[in-house]
Amino acid sequence: MNPQTAERLAIWLDGRHVADLLRDPRASHKPYGLQYTDEITDSLDTGALCLSASLPVSRRLLVNKPKGGINRTGPVDHWVAALLPEGEALAIMENNAGLARGDTFGFLRRFGHDCAGAVAFLPPGDTPDTSSVPAPEPVDLAEAIGQLPYYPIAGYEHDDGLSLGGFQAKLLLTEAPDSTADLPRWIKPRLNVPSTHICKPDPIEGTTVGLVISEAIAMHALRFAEIDAAHTQLVDVEGRPVLLATRFDRLIHPPADADSHTSTISRLHQESLCQAVGVAPTERFQRFGGPTYAQLAELLLSHGLDPDAEQRALLAQITATVALGNTDAHGCNYGLLLRDGSARLTPAYDVANTTAFLPRRPEGHRIAIFPDEKDRLLYVGRKSLIAEATQWGLPASDAAEVVDQTISGIIAGITDATNHYDSWLQSSDPERRSNAQRAVEQMTQHAERLAATSEAPPNS
Repeated sequence: MNPQTAERLAIWLDGRHVADLLRDPRASHKPYGLQYTDEITDSLDTGALCLSASLPVSRRLLVNKPKGGINRTGPVDHWVAALLPEGEALAIMENNAGLARGDTFGFLRRFGHDCAGAVAFLPPGDTPDTSSVPAPEPVDLAEAIGQLPYYPIAGYEHDDGLSLGGFQAKLLLTEAPDSTADLPRWIKPRLNVPSTHICKPDPIEGTTVGLVISEAIAMHALRFAEIDAAHTQLVDVEGRPVLLATRFDRLIHPPADADSHTSTISRLHQESLCQAVGVAPTERFQRFGGPTYAQLAELLLSHGLDPDAEQRALLAQITATVALGNTDAHGCNYGLLLRDGSARLTPAYDVANTTAFLPRRPEGHRIAIFPDEKDRLLYVGRKSLIAEATQWGLPASDAAEVVDQTISGIIAGITDATNHYDSWLQSSDPERRSNAQRAVEQMTQHAERLAATSEAPPNS
């Protein structure tokens, strides 16, 4: 393919044109490669961080280099794929937009204006107009949530180019500048008014009813334990619990002067661990070839401004994951915040007890990423967590301190969160009440087991 004749999408990083995504429309729906702009290659060194640790700055066209055959994909595909929804949510959005199945390039052209992190995809010549803000379009939460099965990211037909990774239907919202703590008002995100919140309604039926209550309690426990975590809250929408998560990849600036009443919102760039190591989101679990904790620790060592502090923060997140019984902490649920060529660990997000929603297994539940090569939750004890961290280079005494502080903080945090969300744990819906209470019981059991053992349990 001749890059000069390729179809292009401009990639903007919070108001700056940093690269172009290329494809040959005669050959594939998928991107062919990525090319950084002259402005970026002139201002940043070759190999510097910009869009992703897996796509370092280069004057060369970064093309997909498949491994294992012609049907395999490469790092550009993997980075792009993590910005898209998955499964049924992706299929519905493709169908609504009249796109061919798997038309990644076309999907980003249609929905890539507001993604995870600071990236926005625009046609060549277009710019993110931040100077003119159209009249805000209010969102009726109940109505939008009711539409999520048909419009899985936005909850309304005219979604204004929104995309977010994952299987679960969710609503992207912007908190209006004149909102108050007592009377929040939600508006539809736009290219020049980024989303500030992610809204997850609890399922109405199925095995995961009550899961957002589990997530709210787990996230509360994390913050109580002084672990950096996304801010979440449960709100009641016509009797249904809905988790509102404040986006940690957004920054709200107060009005510039006394005469202005309008806050501004900027995007902060972040990427998932899968993107950072060049792994497809479909391979997010370590048993399927996904990333490891050692890889994330190495990225923090190589690119962190304070690698020791970042690795301690990572160990705290891993310890909390085990203590809360979260088996779904995979490569798309850890990430990096990228800024000025350096990286730091993202706040914890999407953390919940999952064992309460899974079938009982005498041999124990599998976990997404293996601490100290232990692939089942019940095999991971205090020593395993310390051993994992010492492999990164953390002193054993430092690792032990982080692990012990985290366990005690999580145990106390579960109690505090249970009191805080007691009304939801007494839900009038018997299935929701039963599942949520079982999640709390299992969180407590996992945390107390971790506190009581310094050895991994014997193999079953």
